[in-house]
Amino acid sequence: MDINTVEKDLSPIERNLLEELTNTVDSLIILSDLRGRIKLFNRKAQELTGYQAEEVLEKSWTEKFVPPPCRLKIQRMFKALQDGKGVSRNEKYPILTREGKELFIAWDRSFIKGPQGKTRLILSVGHDLTPVRMIEEERSHTKTILDSIADGVMTVDPNFRIISFNKSAARITGFRKEEALGQYCRDIFRSNLCASSCPMKESIAAGKELTDIEKTILNKQNREVPLNVSTNVWRDQNGGAIGGIMVFRDITPITELKKELLGKYSFQDIISRNKVFLELFQILPDIAKSDATVLITGESGTGKELVATALHQLSSRRDGPFIKVNCGALPETLLESELFGYKRGAFTDAKQDKPGRFRLAEGGTLFLDEIGDVSLGIQSKLLRVLETKEYEPLGGTRTEKADVRIVSATNKNLWAQVQSGQFREDLYYRLNLFPIEIPPLRERPEDIPLLIDHFLTRFNHTKGRTIAGLNPSAMEILLNHPYPGNVRELQN
Repeated sequence: MDINTVEKDLSPIERNLLEELTNTVDSLIILSDLRGRIKLFNRKAQELTGYQAEEVLEKSWTEKFVPPPCRLKIQRMFKALQDGKGVSRNEKYPILTREGKELFIAWDRSFIKGPQGKTRLILSVGHDLTPVRMIEEERSHTKTILDSIADGVMTVDPNFRIISFNKSAARITGFRKEEALGQYCRDIFRSNLCASSCPMKESIAAGKELTDIEKTILNKQNREVPLNVSTNVWRDQNGGAIGGIMVFRDITPITELKKELLGKYSFQDIISRNKVFLELFQILPDIAKSDATVLITGESGTGKELVATALHQLSSRRDGPFIKVNCGALPETLLESELFGYKRGAFTDAKQDKPGRFRLAEGGTLFLDEIGDVSLGIQSKLLRVLETKEYEPLGGTRTEKADVRIVSATNKNLWAQVQSGQFREDLYYRLNLFPIEIPPLRERPEDIPLLIDHFLTRFNHTKGRTIAGLNPSAMEILLNHPYPGNVRELQN
């Protein structure tokens, strides 16, 4: 293209044709002379910069559009073009719009010679990379942000193959990003939930977020790592599901702290931080060493059987049987045969001898629950066993020895029953050598959070669930409940 043709020799029709041609392309086209004065400024250039052609023609475009830090570089490039030293391809530098906003442009430049072969015009064709750069910068910023947080973040495609994996995810799982990308998430997490109830699958299937799920994974070193997991659907700009997002946190310190607290406030499956229980934890081993009777009192559901079990496990009889009898659940005649057994022919249906609970508990511990419901007749026979260590089975003629430790429990006021004549005073003193009173749950609210965590852990283990805990409103309700049914009610 000749400079004279461009500036002088083109007819109006030809000039319009040139303008229309340059206006049809989706690139900036700027034609300038050797001093940088603009001769042609196409429609795309006007759209991107906000300037009209008449505002910039015959103006120095280097000073008009190029940010000051880039001007020296552009002047050197123009000088090279003026000297005919070739073209400039894919040079990236910004230009300024009317509002002062920077657009990132990739430039291709070439020169147009005049009749004598000298460079007379410089053609600059620019491609707007601003959207691409913004996406790249956004990705870079997102990556920087994700890599700077302590939580692991992972995204998967619809086939559950990993497509992003931040630094914390690598640290928690032990797998490097390069090892994880492209793998099925189940092969990296190796969780107890991957096969049965994958939170990511549930989130995508339900189209909603799942939060605060506790799961355990195996890291690369085959060490169990407890996690708190939240998942959600990954959507495109149109709202369509294109995969899943998982955010997870290593809760090993929290888990270890819970274990430490439970260890500190638990004793033989009894969990409490209440002052009464902590004192009981101190003396229970000493009580267990003796074969003396123990009377455990407390409301229904307070954990009397747990205390009785602890006494047995701590005693020298721990290798012997621990036999439980609910005295309140059996009528007098049946309770007698259950306790002492019977001989063949003792009654119509007695086809053969049957050992009683005293015989079954030989060498171990017999736990008599609800002892306050026992009739006076049975009380007298129990008193004989306690005094002589002997008893006779129903229908029997021979006395049998009883090598049994008796631990009893009741939710009634036995001394009040003694005074009203419903319970033998001598038996009361025989049973009550070591009295233990269990406070109701309403008097030890500090135990409720510990017990909730204990029961949730057990429930998750037995039912294969992943309940992490209670929200504040639910916890407040449980803390303020009076619990007439005590610990049993809380568990249910």
